[in-house]
Amino acid sequence: MSQVVLIDDVRSFRDRRECLVARTAAYGVALLQTLYVSKQRIDELWLDHDLGRDDTIWPVVRLLEDAALAGRVWDIGVVKIHAARSGPAHRMGISLRRAGYATDRVVDLRVFRVRRATGDAWQAEGDEGWESIHAQLFAASEGDSAFIQWKKGSTGATIARRYSARRNAARAEWCSTHGEQPDAWPLGHPPVLLRLPDALLVACVRCDWVDSRPRSISEARTSAETHASAAQDSDTAANALVALLARVWT
Repeated sequence: MSQVVLIDDVRSFRDRRECLVARTAAYGVALLQTLYVSKQRIDELWLDHDLGRDDTIWPVVRLLEDAALAGRVWDIGVVKIHAARSGPAHRMGISLRRAGYATDRVVDLRVFRVRRATGDAWQAEGDEGWESIHAQLFAASEGDSAFIQWKKGSTGATIARRYSARRNAARAEWCSTHGEQPDAWPLGHPPVLLRLPDALLVACVRCDWVDSRPRSISEARTSAETHASAAQDSDTAANALVALLARVWT
């Protein structure tokens, strides 16, 4: 599988291809250094220029230039420059080609979807509410190394967004059947089972509760049943719970 790295503060690939993402220049530098030390090839390195507020891509470009000056051009197939502004994109290309890297100027930005801004928080389409999941699954610890901090902030955020998108899809389906008013639902807190390729999560379509401890569908269903807060002597509630736990959102 190709290794793709995206350094951009607001864009994500529309086709949701697998990639490593850094939202700031500092995270981008840390990510590239980690991949270099672990001798991992980067097939495609996608670079934006403006990374929010006063942050730009230049620390990343300088890192690659310095590596070339030291006689160690990194194993990168192609650097795809997708900066919206042509001037900075042109200067990035000159610097990187001079350092020995193949570049490709990308001008058709329809390959991306752009996250919406709400104050200082950013949210991607379809995965609103991911921050709560991220905080519960990837809470910062005092002893975290710089690499672990970066992993929690990049890969952890991607995982939380994927879980949130699945939970939101489950909620939309639930509300299409039972309405938007929780007080009228047959279950006070309807649980859902969410699966990524290597992980399983139990979540609630009403509140922020999640449980990442289950290691099997059976354990997940037990956790979900415990969280469901409606009286189970109601046939309607019981049937609703059975229907919910019969499906795993992937």
